[in-house]
Amino acid sequence: MDPAIQLILETSNRSHFHFPTSTFLFYMYRLFCYEKYFFSLSIQAKELFLEGVELERVGQHFSAIQKYKRAVQLVPDIEYRTFEDMRRNQQQQGENTLEEAERIFLLLCT
Repeated sequence: MDPAIQLILETSNRSHFHFPTSTFLFYMYRLFCYEKYFFSLSIQAKELFLEGVELERVGQHFSAIQKYKRAVQLVPDIEYRTFEDMRRNQQQQGENTLEEAERIFLLLCT
């Protein structure tokens, strides 16, 4: 079964379930495909942007600009998204490290 249709069926209230119309299913399927497509573009854009960062770091500025331009063509706010993801990951790692330190401290104190 198509994942979009399966998602609709799983999230429907089964006690008051009315099978969705074909038009509704069509638009839900299109939305699902669009989200999948946009997610794929975001991954490609992030990879291009990070390649540009690396090229700029080693001094290949012209090649870096080409990578940045291609990434921005795919996802216009890719710089913000990439650095926001990196910030979120670092924050998550910091929380994990703090939890690990607390756990070790408690083991040593007991």
